[in-house]
Amino acid sequence: MADIKGVSDIAEPVAEHHNSISDNEERRRQSINELTPNTEIEIRNSLIKHPQSPTPRQFAAAIQGWDQTGSNGANLAFANAFDIPDSGPYCEIAEHASECDKNAWVIGLVNSLPYIAIAVFTAWISDPINELLGRKWTIWIAAIFSLVAPVGSGLVKTWPQLAVCRVLLGIGMGLKEVTVPVFSVEIVPANVRGGLVMTWQIWTAFGIFLGTVANLVVMNTGADLAWRLQLGSAFIPAVPLVIGFLFVPESPRWLMKKRRKQRVHSLHRTLHHSSSSPRHASPGIIMIGQQMCGINIIAFYSSTIFKEGGATDKEALIASFGFGLVNFVFAWPAVWTIDTFGRRGLLLFTFPNMFWTLLTAGICYYIPKDSKAHLGLIAMFVYIFGTFYSPGAGPVSFTYSAEVFPLSHREIGMSYAGVFGFYAGLNVVALVMIFLWLPETKQRTLEELDYIFAVPTRTHTKYQATKNLPWWYKTYILRKKGLSKPVLYKFDDEHIRLKKPVVVKV
Repeated sequence: MADIKGVSDIAEPVAEHHNSISDNEERRRQSINELTPNTEIEIRNSLIKHPQSPTPRQFAAAIQGWDQTGSNGANLAFANAFDIPDSGPYCEIAEHASECDKNAWVIGLVNSLPYIAIAVFTAWISDPINELLGRKWTIWIAAIFSLVAPVGSGLVKTWPQLAVCRVLLGIGMGLKEVTVPVFSVEIVPANVRGGLVMTWQIWTAFGIFLGTVANLVVMNTGADLAWRLQLGSAFIPAVPLVIGFLFVPESPRWLMKKRRKQRVHSLHRTLHHSSSSPRHASPGIIMIGQQMCGINIIAFYSSTIFKEGGATDKEALIASFGFGLVNFVFAWPAVWTIDTFGRRGLLLFTFPNMFWTLLTAGICYYIPKDSKAHLGLIAMFVYIFGTFYSPGAGPVSFTYSAEVFPLSHREIGMSYAGVFGFYAGLNVVALVMIFLWLPETKQRTLEELDYIFAVPTRTHTKYQATKNLPWWYKTYILRKKGLSKPVLYKFDDEHIRLKKPVVVKV
C-alpha cells in the first residue's frame, strides 16, 4: 500500500521555481513605507508585540470547545428539568409517544441554536464588524457574549429562556471562530503559519476536554443544579479573554489594509477578485467536509450516544471524558505535520480513516446491548475516529479557510447506527471534493497564495484527475521508479509582476 509520503505527494502539485521569489519581508517593508509615519510606527510596534500575546487567543479557542461539551453533559438532565422528556419510562408509554417526539425536536433545536445563529446571523455580520472595528475589538465583543451567555444558561427557568441564551452564545462563537484564525494567520510567518494557526484547534480540543472534566466534577451536585453548572461553567475561560484582549495589539495586516494609499488598495482589488479562481470555493469545500464528517454529533451528543449504547449517566460522562482527552492529545501531531505533510495531505489521509471508523461504530450498535462488547466497541471506534479527526479535518479547516482569502476580504470567507453510517458516507464525498478542488497552501505567504488561487478550478481538477492521480498510482501502487511528478504551477521572476502564475497546460 502507499505510504504516508505517497499521500503527501498526491496532495501537492509541483511548483517549479526558476528564480527565487523576491524576499517577502522586503515587500512588506516596502508596503509599510507607503503608509503615513504614525501608521508605520503602529504597525511595527504591533509586529514586535504579537509574539508576546498568544494566551488570549488560546482562551478564545478553549471557550469554543467548552461551550460544546457543556450542553453535551446537560442533555442528560435539562429535558426532565423543563418537563420536556424525550426518552425514559415516560416515553415508553404509547400515548406519550407523540409528545416525546415533539420534545426531541425541541431539545435538538435548543442544542443547535448556536450554530443556527451563526449560519443565519453571525456569519453575515462578522465582515462589517471586522471592517469597522478590527480583529481585536471584534474578538473582545465575542468574549463579552461568551461570558454572558453561559451565566444566563445556568440561571434560566424555562427552555425558551435557554434558547435565547444559546442564540447569544452563537453570536459569540461565530465572531470568534471567524476572526481568531484570521487574526492569527495575519501575524505569523509563512513557513510555520500552519502549525501556529492550528493551535486554535488544539485549544478548542483542550476546551472540549475541560468541559468533559467539568461535567464529571459537578455531576453529583443534584439533578437540577448539575446541568446548570455544566452549561454555566463555560464562562470561566471567557473572563481572562475579556481582560486579556484589552492589551493585545491590532493585526498589522488589518492596519495596512485600512490605511494604505488608495492606489495600493485598488491594485490589490484587481489581483484578488477573479471569478474563475478556486479561492472562494476551496474554504467552502473544506468547511462542508468538516461539518459532514460527523464530529458535531459526537461533540454535542456523545453522552447521549453512550447512554443509548447502554451506559449509565456516570459511565456516559466518563466515556465522553475519554473522547475529549483523545481529541486533545491527538491534535498535537498536526503542529508539526501541517507545514510538512501539507493541508491536502492531512485531509486525504484522515478522511478515509474517519469513514471506516464511524461506519464500524455504527455497525457495533447491532451487537446485543446485554453484551459487554456493545458499549466497549462503540466507544473504541468513536475514540479511533477522534484520533484521525483531531490532526486532520479539525485543525486544517480553520487554518486553510483563514489563509486563502485575500487581505481585502479575508474575514468574509470563514437511529444512532444509521446516523453514524450516514456521516461515514459523507466522509467519502468530502474526500473526493478535497482531492479534486483543494489546492495546497503549506509554506506559502499570503501574497503568494494570490497566484496559486488564480489558477481556474477546472485546470486544477483536470491536473489532479488526469495527471497527478495516474502518476501517484504508478509510483506508489505499481512501484515504478524514476517517474517525474507532473508540474502544475511554474513560478519565475515574472511571478511578482503578473496577475496570475504561469500555469503548465494540462
